[in-house]
Amino acid sequence: MQRFTTEGLRHHNRALVLRRLREVGEITHGDLAGATGLAAGTVSVILNELVDERIVERRQAERASGRGRPKIKFAVIGETTHAVIARISSSAIEFSLINFVGALKDRFSLQRDQQDETVLSFIRLIRLGLSRISERSGINLTRMGAVTLTTKGVVFDGEQRLVWTPSFGQEVIDFGRTFNDLKDRLRIVQEPSLIADYLFDGRRTLACLSVGGTVSLGVTRQLDSGTTEQTAPNFGHFCHEPNGPHCSCGSQGCIEAYASFHGILHTAFEAPPRRGSFQAIPREEILRLAEGARNGNTDFLIAFHQAGEALGLGLSRMASIYGSMEIVMTGAGVEYFDLMEPMIRKHLNANIMHRFGHDITLQLRADEASLGFEAACQFSLQQIDESLVAPRRLVSRAAS
Repeated sequence: MQRFTTEGLRHHNRALVLRRLREVGEITHGDLAGATGLAAGTVSVILNELVDERIVERRQAERASGRGRPKIKFAVIGETTHAVIARISSSAIEFSLINFVGALKDRFSLQRDQQDETVLSFIRLIRLGLSRISERSGINLTRMGAVTLTTKGVVFDGEQRLVWTPSFGQEVIDFGRTFNDLKDRLRIVQEPSLIADYLFDGRRTLACLSVGGTVSLGVTRQLDSGTTEQTAPNFGHFCHEPNGPHCSCGSQGCIEAYASFHGILHTAFEAPPRRGSFQAIPREEILRLAEGARNGNTDFLIAFHQAGEALGLGLSRMASIYGSMEIVMTGAGVEYFDLMEPMIRKHLNANIMHRFGHDITLQLRADEASLGFEAACQFSLQQIDESLVAPRRLVSRAAS
């Protein structure tokens, strides 16, 4: 059972009220008490505080009939604060601005240099995008409630550093130091982990597997205490075959060395293993290989089967740890899943946990971009609720 200090409980309750308000749009005091499970008196105190802080407003609802006083409803003020979301992919960085109810206010993308990109030029591109968001909205970056960077690279929970990417290898990028003006409002998180948390329904462990230019995984599960745990196992770099092809991480035989765009391409053309940096491969090139495999090209088909073999064995090992498990696959791999499916399902069905009756399911989601954005929105607003609003650290623009 989760335990709180008195102050922690107050913060928790304030964040809970905000989350329910945001979910329903507007609601009466009584209905909000029912939706949160909090005592009516507790909800009244919190609502009055939030109204005084200009985070929530009272709205007079229309009367259902000509008699009686009209009901008062409460709603979050959207312009209280804003959040910036920067989704980093191998080819571009997408910048979005949302308000405090999650409404999209601005969006654009900046293309990354596919030939001569350096860490410095990468950082400058992010700074350019953040500055453009600030200029177009008229909101100083330091007044944003949250700035969230999402990536499929390797990050450590709670840190502001990107410790590994295919583009820069183990050259650590310390965003906390580079963007020190943003302080603790800046967070960098692994996108599949966010999606797993976003889709988690409180029942079985949920794993979000993203397959494309890289292979990454996020896991959300319920703990005995009633809380949830979010992790990002370094799945793409689990060892599949110790003497296999070189991976972009510098090791040999990683899952990613077989199942990423590079892995499939190298297997299809029997390219010798190599070390060094890995340039981005266009999605269209892999889709052409997939079409060739479907049309009978044996070499291409073997490449996709080997990718499925690596993914299937990796997922089977995860299922051995977590038991009942829901796997959601996203990314470009969804478009050629039919070519990998026989090997993936073979290993999941052979897993001992499956044979013991544990439910291991796999579904496809082709909408990775929208899932990633919605998950980042949920995460960013939750961070504002918990770290700024709940402890009363947020000063609204309306009050300033």
